[in-house]
Amino acid sequence: MSMFDKEEKHDGVDIEARLRAIEEKLDLVLAHLEAGTQGQVAGGGTGTPMVPDSVLGLIDEGKLIQAIKEYRTLTGAGLREAKQAVTAAQASRRR
Repeated sequence: MSMFDKEEKHDGVDIEARLRAIEEKLDLVLAHLEAGTQGQVAGGGTGTPMVPDSVLGLIDEGKLIQAIKEYRTLTGAGLREAKQAVTAAQASRRR
């Protein structure tokens, strides 16, 4: 089995699933950096953080606590930051 086989597992961990999670985290980091360098939005705050699709799905299902937990897992954010991101994403999806 080569290093890039899709079904390769390392210590029982699915490499493809880990790569997807890493890609989502990288997307969040890049979005955060871009929000910080693109200036302020009206009201003096930074833009709404990018929220992964898995979190948006939980928001759409009304599972806000699970969405906050998922956001924290994927981003390493604190509870306050995760709650704010999920709340902002929920509000923007209602529009």
